[in-house]
Amino acid sequence: MRVLWSQRPLLKDPPDAYVYKFVGPPPMDVVFKHLEYLIEIRTSVPDSELSDYLKDLQATYAFLQDCPNTSSIPGIRDAKIWLNLPTTELASISSSQLDGALRSAKSLCFNAPLDTHVVERAKNFLIPYESLLRKLGCQTMVRPSRPSLAARSHNQRPIDQSLTAIRNMQKNGRLTDITFEVGELQISAHKIFMAAASEKFQRQLLGPWGERDDSQIPIPIEDLTAKSLQHIVDFAYTGEVRWPVLNNAEDIDEVADNLDELLDLLRGADRWVMETLHDLTERHLLDRSESYVRPDNVDSVKEAAAEARAKHLVRHCDEFIRVNRQFVQDCRDMK
Repeated sequence: MRVLWSQRPLLKDPPDAYVYKFVGPPPMDVVFKHLEYLIEIRTSVPDSELSDYLKDLQATYAFLQDCPNTSSIPGIRDAKIWLNLPTTELASISSSQLDGALRSAKSLCFNAPLDTHVVERAKNFLIPYESLLRKLGCQTMVRPSRPSLAARSHNQRPIDQSLTAIRNMQKNGRLTDITFEVGELQISAHKIFMAAASEKFQRQLLGPWGERDDSQIPIPIEDLTAKSLQHIVDFAYTGEVRWPVLNNAEDIDEVADNLDELLDLLRGADRWVMETLHDLTERHLLDRSESYVRPDNVDSVKEAAAEARAKHLVRHCDEFIRVNRQFVQDCRDMK
């Protein structure tokens, strides 16, 4: 009875529930007229009766969906009689939403990700009536199955792949825009990487180096050894240090060469304001202090550490002198 009370002469409009059992199933065209009537009176429905009004609409939609030949009803395909509302919670729907939500079946589309100028996606209020609306011309967007792609083996993250590519370009001198020179060694690099790795490099690039007319002319570096410059540039690109390998800890010359290289790097990292490299180098020296710090060189190691502001290495040297005072003094006396 909820789907035809407007089309039958009754004493009460709409009728009480007990009247429903005396009325048989209505013809589809009568139900369609009832639906048109409901749409026509939408603006005059009091807020207190809006939920009942919407239930009548839902019952009418459901009845038409169960009919086998609904699409044969004249005018139903083009009629704007479908409330495309975003919710099925009737209590949350206001009468002001009704006018703007009316659509024809052919202007709706199920499974659409969003509204377009061609069709509007069918929203929650109409989802239960998909089979009816499809019979009336509403389309359903079909998504093709995704192609099966063979999984590639990625040993590196995309950012790591990019860094590796840039490092290779630096090695091969591609797209580099600055060259450093120490003695006979020249190293080309990319300004942006050097500026990111060192505050001093950044200041120089924004200052005197950036004002140079010819970026291809090598910039002489006065306060770094060739090996330290190589370590610093490598670290700017990789975040790692290729430490000198100590093959024989009993070979005094080899130990001295490695120690000189590490202390030069420690001083260079301090001068060029590369805190991470400075910390790593200081830690490397401390971890291998048994090989590098001896009674005969502890004073020179401490002096270099103090110059490089490596306070932990300075303390270690002080402690070494304290606990080995006589050995240290004997070595001092022999000089």
